[in-house]
Amino acid sequence: MSFVSPMIFWIGLGAVSIPIIIHLLNRRRFRVRQWAAMQFLLDSLRRNRRRLRIEELILMALRCLALFLLALAISRFTGCGDHDLMPGSDQAAETTVFILDDSFSMGQKLGAPTIFENAVNDIVTHVERLHENAKADQIAIVLTSKPGADDVFQSLMSVGGKEEIDRLIGRLKTLTLSDSPSRLGEALITADELLANEENPRNVFVYSDFRAVDLSRGKAGIHQVQFKALRDQGISVVTLDYGRPVASNLTIEKIELLDKWALAGVQTHIGVTVRNNTTVRLKDVPISLEAKWRVDDKEVSAVFPAETISVLAGESSARVEFKVVLPRQGAAALTARVPSDHLAGDDNGYLAIDVRKVLRVLIVDGHPDMTDVTLNESYRLALLMDPNLNADHGTEVTIVETQAIGAQNFSKYDLVLLLDVAKLPSELSDDGKVIYPTLSALEQYVRDGGGLCIFTGESLDLPFYNGPMYAEGKGLSPLVISPPRGDMAAKQKYRRIDARSISDDPFLKTLRGEGGAVRCAMVRFYAFTPSNPLTKSAPGGDIKPPRVVAKFTTPDGGDGPPAMVVRQFGKGTAMMIYSTASTRWNDWADDEPETAYSAPTLDIMMHLARSQAEEYTRRVGDTITHTITRDFRDATLTLRTPNLAADGVITLKPVDETTDTLTRRVVKYDNPARGGVYRMTLKMPDGSLSDLFFARNVDPAEGDLTPGGRAMIVKALGSEDFKYVSRLTAGSAADVQTKEQKEYWVIFLAGLLGLLAIETLLAQRFGHHTKD
Repeated sequence: MSFVSPMIFWIGLGAVSIPIIIHLLNRRRFRVRQWAAMQFLLDSLRRNRRRLRIEELILMALRCLALFLLALAISRFTGCGDHDLMPGSDQAAETTVFILDDSFSMGQKLGAPTIFENAVNDIVTHVERLHENAKADQIAIVLTSKPGADDVFQSLMSVGGKEEIDRLIGRLKTLTLSDSPSRLGEALITADELLANEENPRNVFVYSDFRAVDLSRGKAGIHQVQFKALRDQGISVVTLDYGRPVASNLTIEKIELLDKWALAGVQTHIGVTVRNNTTVRLKDVPISLEAKWRVDDKEVSAVFPAETISVLAGESSARVEFKVVLPRQGAAALTARVPSDHLAGDDNGYLAIDVRKVLRVLIVDGHPDMTDVTLNESYRLALLMDPNLNADHGTEVTIVETQAIGAQNFSKYDLVLLLDVAKLPSELSDDGKVIYPTLSALEQYVRDGGGLCIFTGESLDLPFYNGPMYAEGKGLSPLVISPPRGDMAAKQKYRRIDARSISDDPFLKTLRGEGGAVRCAMVRFYAFTPSNPLTKSAPGGDIKPPRVVAKFTTPDGGDGPPAMVVRQFGKGTAMMIYSTASTRWNDWADDEPETAYSAPTLDIMMHLARSQAEEYTRRVGDTITHTITRDFRDATLTLRTPNLAADGVITLKPVDETTDTLTRRVVKYDNPARGGVYRMTLKMPDGSLSDLFFARNVDPAEGDLTPGGRAMIVKALGSEDFKYVSRLTAGSAADVQTKEQKEYWVIFLAGLLGLLAIETLLAQRFGHHTKD
């Protein structure tokens, strides 16, 4: 027999003897006193003694049985037979796979230990028991964080040798939690593969918190398919559930740079989103923020004033905004924290950013004027972004001519502008084909997150722009273009920007509404480059279809030709403006209508410029990738992980990656398994050092500790054909019952009430109770 609370049963079983003891005590002898008046009654008793004794025995038996049923009900009897089916029983040799959930959520605290530590202790107990029985059992241990890894755990081993068992137990006791989600479906696949060719009785034991979020996510039906495959082979499946609800758990759901970039000495906005994973409404939740960076190979930190969420409703999120000033340029790592709770690991969030000294802009001037710089295509645009041409306004502008573009390293810039550039340099490949390596480099730059803006002009080479630059709808030029049209000489006829055509994009806000209509009416376009908005494009993958965000007016007031077109190109954005950046084709950049030029143009440029919000910060498991620029080709690269004590300093080896005609040198660190800050150091031959920070955050869904329980496990597996064990109660793992723990206490309680009713009726019948 098995019980949820066996101790209570044994105490109750002992209590069964109480009616017997009372009965025996009532039979003790007394000194006899002769009394004539009682003689008659004694004679009557002697004649009925046999009947009275039978009645007393019946009542005593009913009372003993009542106490026995009470003991069964309180101790929660769960069944009889096969009560010891855990590994190490006295059955024949078996092959067992232990699946251990080492996902982040198993770090939930249960008093001093975590539920992961409890699960590990249970497996250790089971392994020791297997060894003590000295059978030819085989076992394997599969971790849900890396179910397909080539690991000593994930191969069958005999439990007969003490040295092997001691080594296995030693390693089990040193296991630590991963920062990854559970991959139970893949772990079941691994268990199936390990047991496929075994002839002994086979078992799979799953030790997990079986959170609702884990059971509901993943590939559709993977749990059901793999469970069915196991059962079809006659493999027994046992689930040991350690999940339990918690009173409080906060998670740093997201930490982000709210600006497109961070500039040294300029106020930067950092957003921290916190989720309340419980139903309890919280007040005055404090959030702290700390920044660290390296100065002369020493770590420097700054703690900013804390922010508070005044009210955080249950099962909801709220964001606070920090306004901070980072004093130095270079890599910086920020850590946000909430007060510690039942799951300490998700109380921190990490953000890595590159604090820039300035915003770097490259202008390629395709129409330079060597006699009068004010006639250059780049002149007015460069002055707008950097009025004193010394970067004191936060933007550093570099101007080159078309022939010098091939020597530029685009990755150094946040924005590239092509102003009336005829075509990009070409060369012949080894097989005699014309290739455009600069165009390939520019495409890769935008795909990696860079910004590109193209202004047209009379210099454009149409075969180039409609050929490799357009690339059949997949290139940086979004539409097929035609020769220029307009009154370029006399400048008597003109078009304007049609205020009705302005899209809802935020960067065009100054051209919308009443004020926007006034600005549009102030600018005249004497010439433009026609484009075909109906051009069939074939975007694919990370290249999105082009969008017309502004149009020119027409004489008849109808739908005009595109004036501005944007397209998402990988992580970056490419934009084409179908007129010149100078005043050759328009008066947009004239001094008179300055309000119509400066605000819209700066908004457009800032929108296109490279964003660094997602460049260095991602999720645990996402590969760390860094492109080695020409300046650091000879550098030695090392990486320090958040788990430096265990991982040590890792040396990274750059490799060449080739895409079409572009080859770039990159360094990668696959599967960063820990949440926290990773520091990459680039050491030059002269001993100079440069640091980069990368942040990896745990999946915030790991903070949802809601247990799925048996009902959700049944739903996830699509069957009840498994043994379920709740490990909510304390006790040795050796006492775990593997049969489905159906409890019978309600039945016993009902039987007890019925038995007491019968005993009362019989006692009254037998005359042992006084009637009212």
